[in-house]
Amino acid sequence: MDWPTLPPNPYIEIHAPGDVRIRDTRVDLCIVVEDYLEGHQPEQMAINYPTLDLEAIHGVIAYYLGHRPEVNSYVELCRARADQMHAEIANQPEAPVVKRLRAIKAARAKAA
Repeated sequence: MDWPTLPPNPYIEIHAPGDVRIRDTRVDLCIVVEDYLEGHQPEQMAINYPTLDLEAIHGVIAYYLGHRPEVNSYVELCRARADQMHAEIANQPEAPVVKRLRAIKAARAKAA
């Protein structure tokens, strides 16, 4: 993946390509941008992500608005990476413990 080069900003930390977080948190830039694009208010984001304060949320939104092409590219690559990871997980064989639990559940449902 060719991750975009994002300009520095006091509200984000660029740890590596594909790993951009809100400063002093583990919240990825994608999370705030996607919530903003879905219409979430900054106050609701602060409730949903207690490690974020309103100043940081507003700063990240302003950063996004000033660098839309680069950030949109970053968000799209994050989505593609997440989709790929979900597909890999879905293709994994079912764990033996899950098989046993499903069998127990089916036996209980049959007995009831």
